Amino acid sequence: MKFTDGHLFPLSMDVFEFVLYKTNQGKYNLWTLPQCEMINASIYFRLFKRTEALLQYRDGARFCNKLYDNLKRSVGRVGLFKRGPECPVEKRLITKERHFLILQIFDVFCRNPFGGLKALQMLWRSIPDPFITMDELTSVFTKQQNTRFIEKICNFIEEITGKEVAEERRCQPRKLKHNCRILIRRALSNNFQLSTGIAELNLPLSLAVFSGLNISVFY
Repeated sequence: MKFTDGHLFPLSMDVFEFVLYKTNQGKYNLWTLPQCEMINASIYFRLFKRTEALLQYRDGARFCNKLYDNLKRSVGRVGLFKRGPECPVEKRLITKERHFLILQIFDVFCRNPFGGLKALQMLWRSIPDPFITMDELTSVFTKQQNTRFIEKICNFIEEITGKEVAEERRCQPRKLKHNCRILIRRALSNNFQLSTGIAELNLPLSLAVFSGLNISVFY
């Protein structure tokens, strides 16, 4: 079997989880091979259960230029986003990484908000990126969008992050506790120990659950 995202995703869920388990057990670096970053790709293809499985073995998602280009094409057809010279990335108002995160949220919001909510919650618990601000959000949409539409997007973001969309122009860094979670997960992931290592650290239960991205625990 060729370990690429195109070959892994069509597998049944049981087989998919078995492949993740065996490759991790054998310390086989599955993450350098796919053409697209697999965690973000699973969300793009609406394979949300696979997102949850991947985050048991990988500390967090990484930015992927190929998926970014795909998202720009797919959501661009809707006609709600600024494009070309008006794109906030071109005007250097936001980075392409931040732009990708906003497009990803919008894509799930439009296509399957209920099915994708947990996957996005887990993803945002796995990355160090600051939460989306109102200035960033409004910078990507065309001026024709009404306040009710923006309000719905903000409510969805709040469901994902557990925080209201801030009005501040500058992004606020995430909490120290969250950054510690990122470092713990990354160290375990780099040593192929993430799936079992959190339980072996003898952390207090609340911290162990927090580090495991449990959605019942606040950020």
